Amino acid sequence: MKRNNFQFFLFLLTFPFVNNLAAQQLKIAGGYLKINNSSNIMLQDMNLVSDGNLTASDGTVAFTGINTNTIGGTNSPTFDKLTINKASGEVQLEQTITVNNHLELTSGLLDLQDSDANLTTNATIGNASSSTYVQTSNAGTLVQQVIDSDVTFPVGNSHYNPAILNNDGGTSDFYAVRVRDEVLEDGSMGDAVTSYAVNRTWEISEQTADGSNLDITLIWDDADEIGTSGSDYVQANYDGMWTVVASGAAVGTLGLNSLSSTDNSNLGEYAVLEDRSPLTDNYICNENGSLDVTGTIGDLNNYHAQANLTSNAVLKSGANILYTASTEITLSEGFTVANGASFHAFIATCSFNAVQQLAERNTESPVPALTKETLQVEVFPNPFSNSTNIEFYVGQADQIQFFISDLNGRILHSQTTDAHSGWQQTSFEAGNLPSGTYFLYVRSNGQQAVKQLVVAHK
Repeated sequence: MKRNNFQFFLFLLTFPFVNNLAAQQLKIAGGYLKINNSSNIMLQDMNLVSDGNLTASDGTVAFTGINTNTIGGTNSPTFDKLTINKASGEVQLEQTITVNNHLELTSGLLDLQDSDANLTTNATIGNASSSTYVQTSNAGTLVQQVIDSDVTFPVGNSHYNPAILNNDGGTSDFYAVRVRDEVLEDGSMGDAVTSYAVNRTWEISEQTADGSNLDITLIWDDADEIGTSGSDYVQANYDGMWTVVASGAAVGTLGLNSLSSTDNSNLGEYAVLEDRSPLTDNYICNENGSLDVTGTIGDLNNYHAQANLTSNAVLKSGANILYTASTEITLSEGFTVANGASFHAFIATCSFNAVQQLAERNTESPVPALTKETLQVEVFPNPFSNSTNIEFYVGQADQIQFFISDLNGRILHSQTTDAHSGWQQTSFEAGNLPSGTYFLYVRSNGQQAVKQLVVAHK
């Protein structure tokens, strides 16, 4: 009889009970390790080495004990259910892993290092907290599917800094998220930011380009903030510069602070900064050159000079003042910061574009007293919730420009249109602007009118 010559490398393990394998490592040298029938393998202070194939069926691999262990080998293991339950120490990835059903974070960290943890469609993560999360200490990412409901990515590095994504109105896709313990001026390069920021950068990418319409919630602890003064915050995305995608006060989420943005299609690096950070301000320069700030100041103001700024001002209690100049800031004799005031100074360049050039022209040639030949503006209703009417009068046909700024002078909305002579009307939609006070600048024929706008959402 002829004998068939073949080799059989199949290891089929069926455990109807929990197994404690008390050795330094469990190594799959070849073939397959299959865990089925709702069985469990408990690796107490053991490494898992997958040189063969670990395949998911219906079982759990649990890492327990007090020492740091690794998941490595030459092949990427696939788990049905994976549990991290380390009383101390952590589980470090030396190989990319896939979880088909559930990742349970009972105690301790799953440190991705330079490998990814991929959760397949409908896979879930349970019990993440400030002491038990997916640590993104290097280049590794946590990958999950996001459709049109909230999906929490329980990531962090030195602290727990999760992100919540919701692809509301977008195309279902898999997203990769990691967190860095830094904010750099140019996104992934440049000097480190040392103030006015949450000291974290969330990197968010998608598997298939385009189709994203993400709502993004970024979460941090008070201890993650550097050089902050309690102002409102902005969420910013880096696209060649830090661009504000949301602003407002921090709210409580998962017992921590959070700020959310909507309708994000441009992914990459995200950060949370104070709204007074020079990284995000689209400055209106007070002067095209040097600026001298004098007198008594008792409110929230920013002063920006394109070149030099000097000041002997007195900042009253409650004042929160920011000075910015591109060359030099000089505090002269008499400059005083009273108890309860806040003062900040930055060397940073404010742009002096067409908007500021018009302001400069108005300064050189002051707007004359109001006559029928002078720009006039009326706003009603004001305050308003969703939209308001802007009536304006121009003496002769010209282009007319509208700018909406916040109290810090940052331009939030602008538009330019042709205007005929006489009275006419347009409207302004509040859109996503939070409730608060803003300024409307209207400019035409070398003249400017300013109106205060109050948005009061119901």
